[in-house]
Amino acid sequence: MGKIYVCSDIHSHLDVLEDALSDLNDDDILYIIGDAVDKGPDGLLPLLKIMEDQRCRMLMGNHDLMMLQYLACLNHEDSVRKSDMNEIRRTWLQLNGGLETLKSYVLLDPEKQQEVLHFLESLPLAVNVETEEDKFLLVHAAVPAEYEDLDGTVPLDVVRDAEYPFLYDWKNDFVWSRNIKLVEDKVIISGHTFVQNYGSDEIIAAGEFHWFDIDCGLALNNSHSRLAVVCLNTMEIRYYFPKGETERM
Repeated sequence: MGKIYVCSDIHSHLDVLEDALSDLNDDDILYIIGDAVDKGPDGLLPLLKIMEDQRCRMLMGNHDLMMLQYLACLNHEDSVRKSDMNEIRRTWLQLNGGLETLKSYVLLDPEKQQEVLHFLESLPLAVNVETEEDKFLLVHAAVPAEYEDLDGTVPLDVVRDAEYPFLYDWKNDFVWSRNIKLVEDKVIISGHTFVQNYGSDEIIAAGEFHWFDIDCGLALNNSHSRLAVVCLNTMEIRYYFPKGETERM
């Protein structure tokens, strides 16, 4: 039986994802806890790679949800108030680096575009994972208290918008909160917020590893940016840098 790995916030860096996948065995699993798109140089290529690799399991992040919201609005433009459409457009394209992702999306053929949309709609907000040693709760940002004790996955439908049935509450805590939360008997692994020491040899942790953040700043596109991949079976951490440089701990 293979091992279980987790990473977060790839942010359109295909090379680091490919390097991480090249170190996995065929029966390993890699959970990507959100934000495959935006900020980086490779548009939708990392997301497309995740979609085609059977070892990958992805969760929803705020950037992925902003993309889904915008594209859903385009498909239902006549049903969305102009003020709501403008807010969604501005938030993703102007404030959060979505323009290059959108350019990459429009180059896809219509069938592939639909595959991307369906894939995004299928992403869970949180996933419970168990190893022989621990129980893990994976989420991009934070899990609201009413969902902390659930087993299995939390589907995207729980944040569906009350007014627009084709949209979601895209400011929900699962993908946007920056609060540290500990859950009894579970190790929470999140991303979303650059770790305070992302340029050093450690990832930020709290509560004796009942919670830790593994976003190591790929969205910053600077000399310290890297991808942290954690093996849940052993808690070994591997770091992958843009342009193929790999460091292991």
